[in-house]
Amino acid sequence: MVSRAKRTSENMAVALFAGIIIHLLYSLASDSAFNDTAVGIVISLVYAVLLQLVPAGVFVGMQKLSGYDRIRVEKQPSQSVRNNVLLSVAAFSLIFICGIIYSAAFPSAVTYKNESLVSGLLFIIRSAVIPAVLEEFLYRHIFCRELTVYGNVFAIIGSSLLFALVHYSYYTFPYAFVCGLILGFVYIKTGSVKYTVGIHFMNNFCSYIFSLFSSELLYGDYIRIVVIAAVLFMMLALMALRMLPPDIRNKFPSKEYGNVPSSVFLTFPMGIFIVCAVILNFL
Repeated sequence: MVSRAKRTSENMAVALFAGIIIHLLYSLASDSAFNDTAVGIVISLVYAVLLQLVPAGVFVGMQKLSGYDRIRVEKQPSQSVRNNVLLSVAAFSLIFICGIIYSAAFPSAVTYKNESLVSGLLFIIRSAVIPAVLEEFLYRHIFCRELTVYGNVFAIIGSSLLFALVHYSYYTFPYAFVCGLILGFVYIKTGSVKYTVGIHFMNNFCSYIFSLFSSELLYGDYIRIVVIAAVLFMMLALMALRMLPPDIRNKFPSKEYGNVPSSVFLTFPMGIFIVCAVILNFL
């Protein structure tokens, strides 16, 4: 088990380095003069897809070459679709509330405006659909699942750390890490990535809508909408959590794939990746 955990960390680091190469190539290829053109939109869409699919393909391929079978995430026997949906509603509400609080404490100057219906749809695809599907496929369905060799708790924390680092933004890192923790928790609880895909999409889509509000409304009106939304989402989260059975709220599935010491995860390739990713977060 220890040898698998160590090799998994090394393969993960190599796969993520492939993502760094794609990120650097995109940084060199993209030009602000083309950002709003058809060429710029196509390039950004291709980049968003390759940034997730290439590391996923590299990692899965290297795991197969290493002779490792796919790990299966166990779900609780008492889990049901109803409970999974309630857990997802609570998780989405908490993530969105965290986003409201974080953006209030650390405001960003970035806002979005719809110049046309087509540009709006393309931006939703770029910022909501692709990240929701492909990031959840890579960081929950693949990485979080494979990191269960270290135990469920480490799988959530480790995949969240990698998820936050590859946003390549020190501003986004704390919020992305918190989102990763909540999404990882839901994935381990439900044993299915479809719920985290839905949560991720709804969060990014609602964030986009609120950004449009901030650019179109007066500041006072926008703040009122944000406060009302925060209260409503808090009530929704509390109601969903209250309706969940206590064992689903408080405990992980009793069966874990492994329990390898977390220190094994910090292999030399993974250490180098983390250092490089931290540097890129500040560039």
